[in-house]
Amino acid sequence: MRGIIKENPGQGARLVDDLPIPSPAEHEVLVKVTDAAVCATDRHIYEWTTWARKRVTPPCILGHEVAGVIEGIGKDAKGTVGQKVALESHIPCHSCNQCRRGNGHLCENCGLLGVNRPGGFAQYVTIQDDCIFPLPDSFTGRQTALMEPLGAAVHGVDRAQVQGKRIAVLGCGPIGLMTIGAARLSGASLVVATDVIPSRLERAKAMGADITLDVTDLHSKRLQEIRQLPELDAVINCSDSVEAILGGLRSLRRGGTLVSTGLPQTTLTFDISEELLYRELTLKGTSGRALPQTWEHSLSLVKQGLDLAPVLGKEYPLSEFDQAIRHLVVGLPGKPTFHID
Repeated sequence: MRGIIKENPGQGARLVDDLPIPSPAEHEVLVKVTDAAVCATDRHIYEWTTWARKRVTPPCILGHEVAGVIEGIGKDAKGTVGQKVALESHIPCHSCNQCRRGNGHLCENCGLLGVNRPGGFAQYVTIQDDCIFPLPDSFTGRQTALMEPLGAAVHGVDRAQVQGKRIAVLGCGPIGLMTIGAARLSGASLVVATDVIPSRLERAKAMGADITLDVTDLHSKRLQEIRQLPELDAVINCSDSVEAILGGLRSLRRGGTLVSTGLPQTTLTFDISEELLYRELTLKGTSGRALPQTWEHSLSLVKQGLDLAPVLGKEYPLSEFDQAIRHLVVGLPGKPTFHID
């Protein structure tokens, strides 16, 4: 089969045509991949950053934002041949303390599709049967590839408990855009969106942002210093900017909440007494998607009319994987995707 493989440490990955089609284990299904989306994680692996060096042992097939159709079922697995599915990329072990507590997304031995196990930038992939989520036939191909990253956005929205709240979303890349749409449908009373790229802010308006702010050169100032805004109940960070996080933190009302879905590039330093303790702020992280609650909420939002079209970028063939990574590097709008046949 054809697939994108990271063969060796160092920069790059390439398309090969002679990979073996995997066979599902007892509790796994074989999925014929139809669509996949490219993520910043794939860029980390491609560029062989410190993050990737800690987690990836080449050779490995890349890709974790994946959808397709079940084509084979292991002897003890659950599933229906022909069912359209999206794949959960965080694979729980079911035996650690967190899994036994029902927190499979915080698994201490978590398998990561396309990171420490073969991924879905290929014609076929196997995955355990509790990591497949059936999708309605009405879901389009490219839309199905967005379900996994949509879940990351929805998990952040759920952690922020946005209903009736004034919130800001920091960063309007694909996860930020989906966070805006999910927050709007989840009952946020005001949604402020920030970024430094005007085309992204235009897409934020299409996703339902009430106010968009270009924060170029704002550094870590309060958002209220560039626009008359009320103090915010919650901030959801979807950027990699430490300065954006500090600005968001300082824009919260006393007792407010900051949730970070984005991964900061560097260490965050702030005065914990003045900025956190005396103001009784709450800081929350996110990891993947709560299983199965986040998937259920995500599917519900799409069925309610959450439009993911503004999130989509260019569709590439697998043979143009380098160009798809370049799409991320130069900050082109929308999430690049692959159609795989």
